[in-house]
Amino acid sequence: MTSDPKRHHYIPACYIARFSSGSETSRRLRRVAILRRTASKVVLQTAEQVGAINHFYRNQVGSSSDPLSLERTWSAYEDELTYALDSLQEWGSPTVTGRIWLRILVPFVAGLLVRGPDFNVRHAQRLESQGISLADLGIDEARNSNTARLVELQRLLAGVMAAKWRILHFNSASLISNDLGYGIRRHGNNVQLFGYVIPLNSRMALEIIPARHREVLQPRGIGGWSPIIEHSMGGDVDGLNRAIASIARDFVIGASDQEVIGYKEQLQQETGVPDPGLLGFPQGRLALAHENEWHRLVSMLRYCPGDMRVGRFEIDWDEVLSDWSPGIIYVVDLKRLPPTGLHESNGGISLTLHHVDGFSVNRSAKRERDWFKCEAQ
Repeated sequence: MTSDPKRHHYIPACYIARFSSGSETSRRLRRVAILRRTASKVVLQTAEQVGAINHFYRNQVGSSSDPLSLERTWSAYEDELTYALDSLQEWGSPTVTGRIWLRILVPFVAGLLVRGPDFNVRHAQRLESQGISLADLGIDEARNSNTARLVELQRLLAGVMAAKWRILHFNSASLISNDLGYGIRRHGNNVQLFGYVIPLNSRMALEIIPARHREVLQPRGIGGWSPIIEHSMGGDVDGLNRAIASIARDFVIGASDQEVIGYKEQLQQETGVPDPGLLGFPQGRLALAHENEWHRLVSMLRYCPGDMRVGRFEIDWDEVLSDWSPGIIYVVDLKRLPPTGLHESNGGISLTLHHVDGFSVNRSAKRERDWFKCEAQ
């Protein structure tokens, strides 16, 4: 990324390039076949031309004086994203370390849910449902949305960590992707459980299934940690491609025009993009109660399995800021952090997104004061 890029990618260019059959040294120059909703034919474009809007993130975020602070947040994990996604290809993901998972892959997944123009729409709809008009309040909508992206990113990390991760392998190289970077489909035979499916290249996808409890890390070799990631065969490629095309807002991409042209009908469908909370990811007070689980877990990575300090899950802010982080965002009137949902389990680390009494459920005025400062203070 240049020091002051004009085009801001809401889908990483290195991700777009994974669907190209080209072999250019610079991944950004690899061409993909793209079919837009408003177009009648497929065209070839380079990865750097796709999924980007001029100066999309160029606004001051929160109290930051850097107009590119949000763009730098994304680019900081994109530097290692190609390596991290390649590491998922081998069955069992033996080369994916705890650091790669927490600092690169988890923010990549959470980032897909907040980086795009669809977030602006969903955020505006939330405010409208609460009777809030930014225009009436004299608040800049673009700046407000960009600040909300960072807040949402931090609160999504725990839900993404707790979700079930599964790599789907396909025999045929014909997977497509879209301007969201994911599709949504029902998990197995459960008619009420949906998850995200993120195509990683033309033969592989990552399925993220929301859960409230899961073992997330296990001991790795001598003194390390690795994430729990399942692998299986993917099954119906055409059905998944249809799901990807039907939720796209603007375009679908693939390695060739033959791979994308067959989904023109699905691309024309006006399907809304649901909030993650509608799929089962934590939202509201529950998300707020667990928004620091990521900070706790990256702080713990410096300790070896079996170290007595592991189970304390204390936040070390120097460790948090030593590598990629979503920034430090606090509710200003929060007196203390809620208890963690992280715990040791058979040598590994599990995460439970539990309700916190008096914080996220069954709140009373007295219990509320236990967590938040009173207005008079």
